[in-house]
Amino acid sequence: SEGGGLVNIEAQAAGCPVIASRVGGIPEYVKEGESGLLFEPENAVELAEKLVMILTDIPLRAKLIAGGYMHARSFDWEMLAPRYLDLYESEIKRYPPNTKFESWSPLTEMLRNELL
Repeated sequence: SEGGGLVNIEAQAAGCPVIASRVGGIPEYVKEGESGLLFEPENAVELAEKLVMILTDIPLRAKLIAGGYMHARSFDWEMLAPRYLDLYESEIKRYPPNTKFESWSPLTEMLRNELL
């Protein structure tokens, strides 16, 4: 029940069918019926139903594995890094270079200095 769910992306990239709880940001990482299955937290009956589905419905399992693999590719750093840089560049352009900037990490400080 972690808030983000990067482990779900890692499982999808490894070709594992994913079943995850529907909490926090996990539904952003697991698309119901496309890249995995979701269940309500603490609902053991629903979790068991999803497990049976994965184990017995071979076409569904294959669909989720293929869909999960494709979904995981959208989180590849080669695709994400340019999007993050675009985001930082657009935000930096909103503020003049002499605007007071307090970075929350060495990485943000480095990116700001690199992009100015």
